[in-house]
Amino acid sequence: MHAWHWYFTEGLPVVLVSYLVYFVIGCYYYWRHSWSSSKFPFLVYSLGFSVLTLSLSPHKEYRFLLPYFPHMILLAAYGVSWVPWKKLFFCLVALQVPVWVFLSLYHQVGPLAITDSLRSRDPQSVGFLIGCHDAPYYSHIHKNIPMRFLHCEPL
Repeated sequence: MHAWHWYFTEGLPVVLVSYLVYFVIGCYYYWRHSWSSSKFPFLVYSLGFSVLTLSLSPHKEYRFLLPYFPHMILLAAYGVSWVPWKKLFFCLVALQVPVWVFLSLYHQVGPLAITDSLRSRDPQSVGFLIGCHDAPYYSHIHKNIPMRFLHCEPL
């Protein structure tokens, strides 16, 4: 169970990574300039309302923020337009590539490697010592063998 502010303190920083600074700047300038031009800052308020509504649920995941990602990137792009030092933007984009490579190729690849190894062997049964959602199950092994986890409780 996460705290009510989890989306603001962990969810948005993890989903936006280096775009978080530009997102905050974009929200500020969009909100400020919408009021000064007699327009309602609909994008900031609707995104804020949506994240606050998500915060009411006791079950929180990063993937629940993904439908709002285009709006967050739009606000981040608006923030980039207000920042005079555009070269820093390209440095932050260059930071995204190594993070993407690490998360795609090296981060948490153990369960896939183990299930690949089990598929190439002929085990009689398998007992996983990790959570049931952390490893692929029959969808990856493709054998009719008994498999179990220590526990599989809902989060």
